[in-house]
Amino acid sequence: MSILWAHAFVILMIYWMVSRSVGYSPFGFSPIPNLWGMTIGTVCLIQLFIGAFADRRYDATIVNSLFEAIYYPIIYWMLTALITCVYTVHTLVRRKPQVQTWKIARRTT
Repeated sequence: MSILWAHAFVILMIYWMVSRSVGYSPFGFSPIPNLWGMTIGTVCLIQLFIGAFADRRYDATIVNSLFEAIYYPIIYWMLTALITCVYTVHTLVRRKPQVQTWKIARRTT
């Protein structure tokens, strides 16, 4: 299911970007968060702030990294989906792997 989700995500993102670039408003799909996306994002932010508050005693500079931590899940999901799509296709179209051997040049002294 996760591989299917990754392919659907990448296909719909490409569809959305192409549709927007030619001036067409795509029907039924938008990567811009709606109600559930904003709910998940808000819960994520609350968890980040609570975690940073709890760990600030051990690392006083942790609050400085909260800005990057907000975008980490979004970038992680996008990269994971893209890498999954690329290597799933690569795995399905490649030839049967050949047995590889490691040949070490031996020198006699």
